[in-house]
Amino acid sequence: MPGLGEAMNYLRSVDASATPLADVRDDVPGAAEDSPLLTPRQTDVVRLAVLGLTAKESARRLGISKNTVDEHLREARLRLGAATKSQLIARAVGFGIVSLG
Repeated sequence: MPGLGEAMNYLRSVDASATPLADVRDDVPGAAEDSPLLTPRQTDVVRLAVLGLTAKESARRLGISKNTVDEHLREARLRLGAATKSQLIARAVGFGIVSLG
């Protein structure tokens, strides 16, 4: 199992081509400079993704459907300008929305 340092290096490399946060905020309707980019539920779903849970496992833990989890992840990717789940996690960690530990 990779160590935390290896994981952080991977996340940094995935995030290297990411859109700057200011540009993402400009693309999010109604996002004020000091407002959170993700809803509380989107943040919950991303936190569970960081822990390695699948959408089905996250749904079970949160008491919602797998489709709802997938929708929250899709919307979170859009809001953070991430093309993949890995990039979403990297950006969320990089922006301080969630932590690895």
